[in-house]
Amino acid sequence: MEATWTSLRQTPCIRREALGGGNLFLAGVDAPAGDYEIAVNGAAVWSGRLPGGKETVELYLPVPRGEENWRFSLRGAGSEAVRELSVKPRRHWEIHLVQFSHHDPGYTDIPSHVLEDSAALLREALDHLDERADWPDDAKPRIVIEQAYSLYQFLRRSDPADRERMIGHIRAGNVEVTALWANLISEILSPEECLRALYPSHAVEQMTGVPVVTAEHNDITGFTWGYATALCRAGVKYFLPNLPLYYSWGVKDYESFWDEEAVFGRTGPGAFWWESPEGQRIFLWCNNNGCVEETEPSLPTLLEELEQLEDSGWPHAVLRRQVRGEYKDNSRYVTGYSDTVRAWNEKYETPRLICSTEKRFCEAFLEKLAVPLPVRRGGVDGQDYPIASTSQMASSVLARETHGVLRCAEILSSIAGSDARRIPSAMEDMLMADEHAFGMGDNASPKHLASWWEHGCYASRALADADQIRRSAASSLSYSVRGEKGRWRVTVFRTAGLPGPAAVSAPLDGIDLKLLDGRFRLLEAESGKEVPYLLRRIRWDSPTFLAGSRAGVSAGTKRMGLFDPPTAKGFELVFTADDLPGCGYAAYEIVPSDGAASVRETPAEGTVENEFYRVSFGPQGIADVTDKATGASLLDPSAPHALGTLLVRYANDEPVPARLISVRGFSSPVESRVELRCEADGIYSCLVTVTLAAGVDNVSVTARVVKSEAPLQTLYLSFPLAGTGVRYQSVLHETAPAADTLPGSQSDVLAVQDYVRTLGSDLLWNSANCPVAALSHLWPGYISPAHRCVMTPPPHPPLKPEAFDTGRIYSILTCNNFGTNFFVSQLSDALYRFTFAARHGRDAALWGAAAMETPSCWLGQAGSGKAPARAELLSVPGLRVLTLKRAEDENGLILRLKNDGGAAVTAPVRILGRPAALLCECDVLERDLAPLSGDTVTVPAGNLATVRLRI
Repeated sequence: MEATWTSLRQTPCIRREALGGGNLFLAGVDAPAGDYEIAVNGAAVWSGRLPGGKETVELYLPVPRGEENWRFSLRGAGSEAVRELSVKPRRHWEIHLVQFSHHDPGYTDIPSHVLEDSAALLREALDHLDERADWPDDAKPRIVIEQAYSLYQFLRRSDPADRERMIGHIRAGNVEVTALWANLISEILSPEECLRALYPSHAVEQMTGVPVVTAEHNDITGFTWGYATALCRAGVKYFLPNLPLYYSWGVKDYESFWDEEAVFGRTGPGAFWWESPEGQRIFLWCNNNGCVEETEPSLPTLLEELEQLEDSGWPHAVLRRQVRGEYKDNSRYVTGYSDTVRAWNEKYETPRLICSTEKRFCEAFLEKLAVPLPVRRGGVDGQDYPIASTSQMASSVLARETHGVLRCAEILSSIAGSDARRIPSAMEDMLMADEHAFGMGDNASPKHLASWWEHGCYASRALADADQIRRSAASSLSYSVRGEKGRWRVTVFRTAGLPGPAAVSAPLDGIDLKLLDGRFRLLEAESGKEVPYLLRRIRWDSPTFLAGSRAGVSAGTKRMGLFDPPTAKGFELVFTADDLPGCGYAAYEIVPSDGAASVRETPAEGTVENEFYRVSFGPQGIADVTDKATGASLLDPSAPHALGTLLVRYANDEPVPARLISVRGFSSPVESRVELRCEADGIYSCLVTVTLAAGVDNVSVTARVVKSEAPLQTLYLSFPLAGTGVRYQSVLHETAPAADTLPGSQSDVLAVQDYVRTLGSDLLWNSANCPVAALSHLWPGYISPAHRCVMTPPPHPPLKPEAFDTGRIYSILTCNNFGTNFFVSQLSDALYRFTFAARHGRDAALWGAAAMETPSCWLGQAGSGKAPARAELLSVPGLRVLTLKRAEDENGLILRLKNDGGAAVTAPVRILGRPAALLCECDVLERDLAPLSGDTVTVPAGNLATVRLRI
């Protein structure tokens, strides 16, 4: 056997001069046992004995002066092996090891256990930091707390001494706090929720005095462009999403969530300036390694990675290497990287290793930036996680409902001065319900079932608290309204959108049972004008929240055998509030009468209509919806599915329309409607209702779906709107599908905020609680192999903007084709609410905000107040109100506004009809900026504004 070379590498390592200096070369040899010599260009550089077999010899050679060819000779045992190697001066690298733990509230355990364990992990990490406080600065262990909720669990579960230790290490720069609350499904967040996700970290910033300037978004294949606005507005400088390469798991032909080369200019780690819709910029870095972080403290692959990067022409010398203690989610923080860094830096001058943080890395990278970075606009429309939210739709519907209810509660309680102490916890629960990981790796296990119920707990608790705050504020404001003492009254509130008529369904809980036969007149309290109304009995499958419970309880006897019978819970009062302010209220008196005044419904054949629209129907379902002002149809006659068609897909089969059982029409002076009853395998009950309320320029659609545990089903509801294209409102901006995105983004499903508007026909569409939809066509879907249970047909390239060429919308009610993390079946009862209309000159954003909100009603007996029977609570003309809230520092109120138009708007701010005293402009975290005077605010086109004021 003769000696041979097996490998020969020039590494980037330069040994310190005190240890002899030299560039490290690694020489792999396979040789019989014996004495050998290695020479370079004829000069011996190493000699020694090899034990026989394969060995790696470390050679420290002079640093090459330029690009050269060196001749390496291995001599011994009567033979000589020669190899030539091209060498050059190697880059002086600076490697930032950023240690984190990916804290999923799920996957490894049920959420409550994970949250508890995260506090223990951080406490252990503090012990590590204390033990090595006197180590060299580069080698001191440092950690990044991935998202704020992990730190909050620590602060809530720790004693004062540990909390002080944490604060001390944050101040020392050994612990970095990032900006967001959690790894959220960002596309489905409400605008205010997106901004409030930054509040908890800001509270830590105020506690420690250390600015929060970095944000992470990990283990999710997409993020909203709205994040760029939120982060820039909060003063965050650096965004470092860690995006998994799920589309390459087990397959080769799926394209990823973006085109890496087009986004970064090359493959591999990279960065760009991410420009928000408002034009601000934030530094974005992505490792582009699919969350394959280092878990071995000895860093066995580091040198090979550096060599590959340099040989590929990667231009930068500063590199971030994300590391963690174990190859799993919710892993421990370890000290091994600290050991490696100290030993390494004692030996090598370069590469220099640093136990680092995100902020330290970003500052170093930009300071030594080798080439200018590109500027990119747009988001990455995630596919897996938005659609996965529908895999447990009963609770996801509640979470979505909370967006509007909490907004209404906050505005009303701020004006009324009523109890709103639970708003922060309701917001936190809502954020937790919109977290990305609520399920186990094994989604057929008791732990997975527990995760289901915990998600439902967050969603329902958020809605319950928000509703209670809203009811308390409505009660307080209602009692301040003048009226005949002791007379029953309904006060209707709206806090979002355009003034004008609104359809009202008021629960009659607590009303005098003698009135349930309809022997009363409903009068506008302000004018005395009589208002037609419909007294409707609630069935178990009515399109009413908690319909089954209300129908059941109302049939019972006295509560607890003592109190009034709960009969009234089974009724709702339906009428049109003719002139409801955009943000205000109107009171309606209930006056007993001798005869029944409630209108009657009569069967309708062929058509139902109101002042604005005519709905044509027949045994096959909805045939058309006509705009009576223009005679134009709102529907696309060439669409393959009629309005309100429930489509059922099993696994990846073609969607099949549910079997239509009955089509019935009803008409009255208050509202007219068409009820479509259908059934399908796995669907116990489905009632789709298309409603026209008198005097209201909208078409309302509800779908009450009771689903079995049949697995792998996806349900769609069809809205075949006329049009030649679509635009939709995303988080904090309007978006053109597949256009306002980063290159290569997938767009089979999209998450809609308040509206879709169609091109060519100028229609508007809203889903109040079911935001994920396929636009223009029913696309095949692009869920990755990491989560999809039964794989989709062969994948297709990313959709182009021109593919969105119709106004059709397919709302995704549920999807359960998931094999991990999410839910492969669901037993659920959900009520879905939609609205569509001809635009008729209305502002799309204000229309959408109004469509999101069901008017709030308070029923009770009039007090002795002096407020008018109809009043505007808040007015800022031409601007959309995102919230009016109590300031976090209790200094006045915070008003958040959005200008959705193309020109600057200057508007007076009126609260309770009086000019508001504007104090100053703030950033989104309520930090004071420029002082303001007077009662007028100016908001540039397309921008947010946050203002501090007093009433």
